[in-house]
Amino acid sequence: MEYRDSVRLGEQLRAWMLAEGLTEEQLAALVSAKGMPVSQSWISRICAGRFKRTGGKTGEVLRFAGIETGGAVVADKRGRRVLAKALNEVWDGSLQGAIAIAGVLRSAGAMARKGSPLS
Repeated sequence: MEYRDSVRLGEQLRAWMLAEGLTEEQLAALVSAKGMPVSQSWISRICAGRFKRTGGKTGEVLRFAGIETGGAVVADKRGRRVLAKALNEVWDGSLQGAIAIAGVLRSAGAMARKGSPLS
């Protein structure tokens, strides 16, 4: 599973729009003409990274711009803080400790993907 920051995806969209010479309104009209009604304000939200999922309208806009999400999950900033706090609580700062924690995380991820009680 690949995690991508919503702000980074928004920056990619803004860069694409600049390269294509499109305004938010123009992009909204083009995407809407393809069958997915999207407003200028929605384009603005995407460009600002204010979205949580890459499906639905957001996915249509990103695909229209050729920005592949490839099933990417937008990382929740609160989740990052939770993980950082837990890591600070258990990691001793050593390479050996980092390798051990990374192994535990990978194992937990594999179990979650297989439908264990962790998921």
